[in-house]
Amino acid sequence: MRERHRPLRTCVICGRKGPKQGLVRIAATEEGAAIDRGGKAPGRGAYVCKDSGCTGMGLQRKRLEYALRTELSDPQWNEIVSSIGASSPLDQSDER
Repeated sequence: MRERHRPLRTCVICGRKGPKQGLVRIAATEEGAAIDRGGKAPGRGAYVCKDSGCTGMGLQRKRLEYALRTELSDPQWNEIVSSIGASSPLDQSDER
């Protein structure tokens, strides 16, 4: 018997592909964008790795807005960044 097909999701930070269980979904609904812990909220979704390996790279606001096809308010953005533990490019010092 053939193994059942499991769709892959792509992390918007690092681009790594993996099963849904290894990623956290961010859903854009009419009320705004928020973390979707259950993974079944209605609306467009974007995925971020659960492990903290790629969150140190920094989640870019424009990349997430593009994936969700919506604009994020400052409170929504701050909630998402703090919930997934990602660093925002604004949080990182510019060392040249």
